[in-house]
Amino acid sequence: MDALSQLSNVESLLMRDGNGGAPEISALAASRLNGDYAVLAGTGEFAAAAGSALHSVISGDLQHNVGQCIETRESVFWRGGYIGYFRATDGKENLVCLKTSVPFDELARSLVQVFSSSVTVAFDNLQLNQEIVNTQKEVIVTLGGVVETRSKETANHVLRVAEYAYLLAKKSGLDDDQAELLRMAAPMHDVGKIGIPDTILNKPGKLTTEEFDIIKTHTTIGHDILKNSNREIMKTAALIALQHHERWDGSGYPQGLKGEDIHIFGRILGLTDVFDALGRDRVYKKAWNIDKIMALIQEERGKHFDPELAGIFDGAMDEFVRLGQAYSD
Repeated sequence: MDALSQLSNVESLLMRDGNGGAPEISALAASRLNGDYAVLAGTGEFAAAAGSALHSVISGDLQHNVGQCIETRESVFWRGGYIGYFRATDGKENLVCLKTSVPFDELARSLVQVFSSSVTVAFDNLQLNQEIVNTQKEVIVTLGGVVETRSKETANHVLRVAEYAYLLAKKSGLDDDQAELLRMAAPMHDVGKIGIPDTILNKPGKLTTEEFDIIKTHTTIGHDILKNSNREIMKTAALIALQHHERWDGSGYPQGLKGEDIHIFGRILGLTDVFDALGRDRVYKKAWNIDKIMALIQEERGKHFDPELAGIFDGAMDEFVRLGQAYSD
């Protein structure tokens, strides 16, 4: 969070330990959520605290002074740090907590108080940015669900694929931001089906070669719909729409990409989309049982699917099954 890091920088410039060196400073920002405060970001000893309940990561004097700050709704200085209380324009209550290895002098206190006047604006901007992201996510899931419903599939298909993709991304080593980006964009993977005629999209029998060629164009249609956005979520959705039917051995479509030329997002979606599709009834087939699905995935390692991802998926199969049950139709 910018305000948090800037405040730490201000203190670092103003405060020195007894040997003239920079003090140790740990900081966190927290916001009240459902009656409790949750950590939004942290530095120093709180660097890994984001997403945790505030009470679970603080103790001692800091815990006592946080309690005082929340009760009085006023900022608090004490020998070991500072707690700022800020109420955003939407009414949300926020805290900035700082622990220091040396006391604040008067100049540091004055400048921190002046600087803190801008923190409310920072929290408002953070809330606004999150609202924009949440709106994008809702639009994406809704539109993805509409497309799946048109093809007589369930809207929960897009939710399941998104959750599968997030889990597989995390297990394959992608960081939190990349995994979350994939989860947000995944529901749009089949948006191009909006351009496919119903007579083909919902045909119960085997498609002709010509009909299958038309079906395959949903990848490029989806990409064309999304590609002109400058938003990261939409750009990712465009990539996924284009690549989720590519195959590791190069036999996929629309570009015939091979191996790691397929973006990791496309490889993850290619696997999780097939997993969910095989396990559910479709107009052209009945659902497969889990043993049959896993046999296919292992048979297609290094052919249809990235062999490493297929191995990770196989090793965590119980988790994927439970996740699918949580979003059952």
